[in-house]
Amino acid sequence: MIRAILDTNVVVQSVISSPPAASARVLDAYYSRRFRFVYSPSTLDELIDVLLLPPIRARHGLSDDEVLEFAASLLVSADRYDAVEAVPASLTRDITDSKFLDLAEASDADYLVTNDRRHLLGLKRHHRTEIITPAEFLRRLA
Repeated sequence: MIRAILDTNVVVQSVISSPPAASARVLDAYYSRRFRFVYSPSTLDELIDVLLLPPIRARHGLSDDEVLEFAASLLVSADRYDAVEAVPASLTRDITDSKFLDLAEASDADYLVTNDRRHLLGLKRHHRTEIITPAEFLRRLA
């Protein structure tokens, strides 16, 4: 089965966007068990932290408990890896993105799905993991 890391921006976008948006359809594909979600404690922590930010919370309207329930729902069919910090921040030019490349190395995931054109998409690949947009990921799943 395909294994994919979802950048925080994809998951957050799926929560705050309309159902036809590519990010929302990626999450629908996950819940339909079309791929395995790959995460690490640090990527999960970032997701929860971002969902609890006041401007993001204002967009999705979820309570603290609902945010935690949502995060827990992602873990039902997920693969956890304890990624070791091995990737230098200079590779992505953004230290907060290094955790996703660390996870790619630790997990050998097939894809890292992101909307981050500035730091991640330009890399195209990290080791075995291909770095693609949500729209491209949906095409690959089709």
